[in-house]
Formats: sequence, structure tokens, C-alpha cells
Amino acid sequence: MLIGVEKRFIFVSNTKAASTSVEHLLMPYTEVVCLGNSERKHRPMKKVLTSFPFLFDQPKFQPESFFRFGVMRHPLEWI
Repeated sequence: MLIGVEKRFIFVSNTKAASTSVEHLLMPYTEVVCLGNSERKHRPMKKVLTSFPFLFDQPKFQPESFFRFGVMRHPLEWI
């Protein structure tokens, strides 16, 4: 899970969906990083928004002002 405050993005990681590659590309633009074990890295968006009240409770950093995204692998590839 990455948050780019200056660039206004939130990237959530899904398991087995190349999220590590995307994280490496976004890292230079990221101020808040949660990597490591699965619980830290693969947080649902709702938990991300409630985990950082110091950021998202400020009027100028409302979650709606951030581009929020993740990646998902095509489900047929898992079969």
C-alpha cells in the first residue's frame, strides 16, 4: 500500500497481481509506505482510509481528492 501525498494517489496491493512491480515504479513519488507482511501490504481501501487519520482528517487531504487504484489479475489465469 502506497500513498503519494504530493502526487495525490493511493495504491492498494492485491495478492498475486504484480503489485510489487507497480510499487517499485511508484516508490519515488510516495511519502507513505506500508510494505512487509501481508496484513500491512494488502490492506483494503477502507482500512487504508481509517489507518491514517493524521492525513485524511485534514481538509486539504480528503480521500476524494486522491486517485485511488490497484491492479487485478484476470481470474481465468488462476485456473
